[in-house]
Amino acid sequence: MAVPARYRDQLIGKSQEQMVCTICLHQPRLLLYTLPEWKIIEKSCLAYPAWIPSSVAFSD
Repeated sequence: MAVPARYRDQLIGKSQEQMVCTICLHQPRLLLYTLPEWKIIEKSCLAYPAWIPSSVAFSD
């Protein structure tokens, strides 16, 4: 994946070259997270029960 140069150094510094790329459910775009940011999101998602529809409706 190509990342614009003006963001590349900042992302690499924060992420140690480990990032997660996922799709946006609301708009046709990709979302790029540093691994530490993704771990926070992942932990939050895992705290919600999957059988409640509103808990799996993500927002960014």
